[in-house]
Amino acid sequence: MGRELIFGGIYRHFKNRLYMVKDVVTHSETGEKMVLYQALYGDFRSYVRPLPMFLSEVDREKYPDVPQKYRFTRVLLDGDGNIVGMPEEEHSTEIPEAEDGIETAKSGKSGEIEKTGTAGSAGEEPDPLLLAFLDMPGLKEKCQFLNLKRRAFSAKTLAQCAAAMDISLPEGDVSAQFLALRDSLVMRAKYEENDRLR
Repeated sequence: MGRELIFGGIYRHFKNRLYMVKDVVTHSETGEKMVLYQALYGDFRSYVRPLPMFLSEVDREKYPDVPQKYRFTRVLLDGDGNIVGMPEEEHSTEIPEAEDGIETAKSGKSGEIEKTGTAGSAGEEPDPLLLAFLDMPGLKEKCQFLNLKRRAFSAKTLAQCAAAMDISLPEGDVSAQFLALRDSLVMRAKYEENDRLR
C-alpha cells in the first residue's frame, strides 16, 4: 500500500475523531493483519480494524465532500494537543477545530522519564495534583480526575500516582504514561464492578 503505520502515532479519522495506533495484531483464525488503535476521547476504548481498511482512502462515492484523502491520516500535534499538520495528505486541507469534549494526547518532547517514588525530598511540599488524585473516593472518580486534569500532569506526578496505585508505567513519553495509568484504572474499575455484580 505504500503507507507506513507509526506505532504510537496519532491518526485522525475522516469524521474528525483522534486515535492512537497501538499495534498491528494477527487474527487467530484467519491470519488477517488488524490494526489495534485507541480512541483519544470519551471512554478511550480500543478497537481493531483490518490493516488494508485502516490504510485505505476515503470512499468518495459515499463521502464526496470530505477533504481528507485517507480514512485515517496521521497528524502532528503541538504542545497543547492541537493539530498542526497532516504529513500524509498530498493536498492542503483546512484543519477543523476539535469537537467539544475531545481531549487529545500530546506528544512528549524529550521522551525522557523522570524516575521518582511517591515520597518527595525532605522538606518538599507534596504535589497538590497528587493529593487531589489520591483524595478521589473511587477508581472511576480517579479516572475522571485524570481526564479532567490531563494537561496538568507531569511525568513525575504520573509516576507518583502510579506508584501509589501499584501500577507500572511504560518507558516513553508523558502521553503513553498517562494512557497506561488511565487504562489500568479503567480496567480495575470494570473488574471491581463485575465482582460486585456476582
